[in-house]
Amino acid sequence: MDLGRVVNALMKVSKANVLYRTVASCSGLESLKSFEEPDDILVLHGPPRSSLTNFSYRGGADSACFVNCILAGHADTLEDIIMSTGSGSTDTTTADLMAALPRLRSLQCDNMFLGLEAVAKCKTLRDVSIALYKNLGEIEMVEDFLREANQLQRVHLVYCSEDYTVEYLEALVEAMGSSRRSRVERLCLEDFEDVRPLVRALPSLPALRHLDVTSAPLDDELLLSITPATAPALRRLELVVERDTCPHAWIHRGAVRATLIANTSLHIQLCCRVGDECDCETCSEGCHREVKWEEENKIGLFSHDPDKCPSPEDHADDIDWQRDYAYGHPAGGSCTWMHT
Repeated sequence: MDLGRVVNALMKVSKANVLYRTVASCSGLESLKSFEEPDDILVLHGPPRSSLTNFSYRGGADSACFVNCILAGHADTLEDIIMSTGSGSTDTTTADLMAALPRLRSLQCDNMFLGLEAVAKCKTLRDVSIALYKNLGEIEMVEDFLREANQLQRVHLVYCSEDYTVEYLEALVEAMGSSRRSRVERLCLEDFEDVRPLVRALPSLPALRHLDVTSAPLDDELLLSITPATAPALRRLELVVERDTCPHAWIHRGAVRATLIANTSLHIQLCCRVGDECDCETCSEGCHREVKWEEENKIGLFSHDPDKCPSPEDHADDIDWQRDYAYGHPAGGSCTWMHT
């Protein structure tokens, strides 16, 4: 046995314990981020009063003591939590503490968060973002959570596994709309290769106002499924045009025009991949010369009278939501709006 290594390891754990114990007992903190994945942290005492509103944490089961101390000690004020738990936890205490938070409104986590379904009991929770690792976590917890959390208004699901099956998304969207009491107004589906289950589920999401779909094929089925009957509240559809698709050619598709005509309140915004100058058949026709397609970051389409927009806020360049975070898709910049 290397005694020196043992002593160094013990000193490292000891110093980490002192640091995390000090942080846990501090009063007056408003925001706390921990991304060092500490191990074997033992924290016994929380702050004298609750003050923390934002808590971001990444770690495993060995440091659950610290997390639970923060959740319990700042229970009266916590509002926004980002939680990456890793695997190996067999205790639902963290989820139970989170479910009891009286002011929690936003949660970002993954489907390895044991006990996630219990957090559905938190009636103030409105905004969730869940990273889905199919090979590492079971889908049932996320299904149960979405089925019970009828208070949610914003849901962001990002698929983080290569082993994709359409049944995975089908189960999630069915759970979301199963009660027919869904209040989801904004839904973002990221990195799902097939969104046909969403097409079938649209009528069960009557409050859906803003739909954001990334990395799925831009086929006509999704567009033509949107009607005043299937999605009566939908006002904004955001899509990503990959580099191998010309956005100019895409906006001339018959399905795009038909969808906008059938839904006069709808706004379609394309997030474009900036690329080289295009020489496709549509671009060679010379229309829309005022648009520099190879430079544009966002293109917006609408068919209603420009002076009589039913939701002028949807002409904004940016909607402050999930795509504004670092998920690898274009964010920021101005949008060129076009009346069709």
